[in-house]
Amino acid sequence: SSSDGFMRQNDMKSFVSVALGANTNISALDTVVGEMKGELGLGDDFKYPIFFSVPNIGIYSDSFGEIDGKSVSSNSLSERSNIVKWYIDYVEEQFNAREFENVTLKGFYWFSESIDYALSTYESDLVAYFNDYSHGKGYKTMWIPFYSAAGIDEAKDLGFDSVTMQSGHAFEGGAEVGT
Repeated sequence: SSSDGFMRQNDMKSFVSVALGANTNISALDTVVGEMKGELGLGDDFKYPIFFSVPNIGIYSDSFGEIDGKSVSSNSLSERSNIVKWYIDYVEEQFNAREFENVTLKGFYWFSESIDYALSTYESDLVAYFNDYSHGKGYKTMWIPFYSAAGIDEAKDLGFDSVTMQSGHAFEGGAEVGT
């Protein structure tokens, strides 16, 4: 990703390529599921469900990339929604081109662990758009915000199918209570 921490189009394409690459990640999972179906009695038609992460769609000082022949920035709800749409369509196209036999694209995971209301006045609208667009294509959506994350109280209204709040204890080495 760029120095501001947000991925641009080329970064996203690289991420998808690595995730779907031969003999790694989802490709390797496809092979393992195929090998294990019989042992687990899952049946020949079983496909393991995959949820693909949607990277944080920031507000960039430069261009995101090119969509439909036009350079796209990210300083409006319309442009950022267009980036979300492009990404979901791109993942779907790339996933389907691989013709996996044992995994299926079930949906998308909103990567940001909170709703960044300080970034724009329309962050909720962007997340709602993500959910609406995903649902319109027949996909499920999920979100895993950190404990007491901004937006957790409106997760249902934003349209997520599944929300699991992190417990708040995920890393060692933090400050200890009472010190």
